[in-house]
Amino acid sequence: KNIKGGAELLSNLKRFGVAADNEVKKARDATAYDVQRRAIKLIQAPGSGRVYIRDAGSNLSRRHRASAPGEPPATDTGMLASSVAVEIQPSRAFVGTGLDYGARLEFGAMRVAARPWLRPALEAAQPGYRDRLAKALQTAIKGVGK
Repeated sequence: KNIKGGAELLSNLKRFGVAADNEVKKARDATAYDVQRRAIKLIQAPGSGRVYIRDAGSNLSRRHRASAPGEPPATDTGMLASSVAVEIQPSRAFVGTGLDYGARLEFGAMRVAARPWLRPALEAAQPGYRDRLAKALQTAIKGVGK
């Protein structure tokens, strides 16, 4: 036997699934760009570590204040900040850099303490992601009722 309203229910569930998938992807993508923005901002913040004085003739500023261990890396050339990119794929989004030293700064190396810049950005963006997901699902639910 057929259940009364079963066809309509199935249709609504399919519409909800498509709408929810689209809205969740929008929330994911917006959060990836939020993480990127936050990571760049962390890198560009002034450090509180040692001050280095460079020899004359460098294209860089003569004076540089490095970050202290545990702080995000203090920008010097701007290469790390300008390399932070977002890659959107069908089922996920990536935020990071192709520069080798980005991971060494994030996690530390043999003689260098970690200067995390990506994990703090991700952690700071998580509440916004939860809010975006909740709104995404509400939007999908409202779309089924139309």
